[in-house]
Amino acid sequence: MQYHEIMHEIGIWEESLEFKNFLPSPLLKAFVKSHQLLTGQNKQVPLNSWYILPDNSAHLIFCLYENNGQLTPRLSIVGPRTQHKLINRYKRHLTLITTFRPGAISYFNQRPTKEFTDQVGQASQLLHGVNDDFMDRMLEAARRMETGTLVALIEKLLLANQIHNSQASGFLEEFQLIKTP
Repeated sequence: MQYHEIMHEIGIWEESLEFKNFLPSPLLKAFVKSHQLLTGQNKQVPLNSWYILPDNSAHLIFCLYENNGQLTPRLSIVGPRTQHKLINRYKRHLTLITTFRPGAISYFNQRPTKEFTDQVGQASQLLHGVNDDFMDRMLEAARRMETGTLVALIEKLLLANQIHNSQASGFLEEFQLIKTP
């Protein structure tokens, strides 16, 4: 077992898995720590698990996994964890993890961060714009291993939600009143 500092996990790292870390765009730097990409066919036996250690960050996780011979996409939001969690990456071909800074998930929806603590939910229930078209674009980019496109799609989704929630709270209207021509 080994500790992965960026992923904040303990487990057995397989040579067939590749890890890449991407920094967020300047527009999201205050809210997003990083994007982490795991690629490669995971040949772990189902009993081989990773321990994700507690942290104060929420995560947006896109997975491309094998389900009955089909590649299936999934996009989830994982809240900050107060306890470790066991996960298994068996049959995952790609995982893109967007790690938010502590408390920053609340800038992308109108729910307090404490509602997400130790919870996992479908991103479509919490973020505007996660629909069939978006998931099809993510699936196509994942199949083609277009990592830049995957990160760009996630960042565009987050920026759209940030603007949507700012408008809903009246922030942009106030800002436009103060802004000089």
